Amino acid sequence: MFFTTLCKKLPGAKLDREPVEALAVKLEGFWSNLAGKGVGLKKILKQAWLAPARCCLINADGHLTVEKAFRTLNAVSRLIRDRYDLAD
Repeated sequence: MFFTTLCKKLPGAKLDREPVEALAVKLEGFWSNLAGKGVGLKKILKQAWLAPARCCLINADGHLTVEKAFRTLNAVSRLIRDRYDLAD
């Protein structure tokens, strides 16, 4: 999943430090890597699922980080949908 990868690549990163646009660009970079290995971008866009990782769901503040993760995830999803003209 996308945020799992981000948590591994950005240890200690916080969602509020990463603008939505930057997260979308990182996601597109992962997709570009897959496309370079022969997976079609249309297929990726059609089948991609975004979900927060456990590193975003387990936190001392309880539900606040979970809610922030889902808000951020929804914003990234909307941006990607708009950018690639994907229907809801």
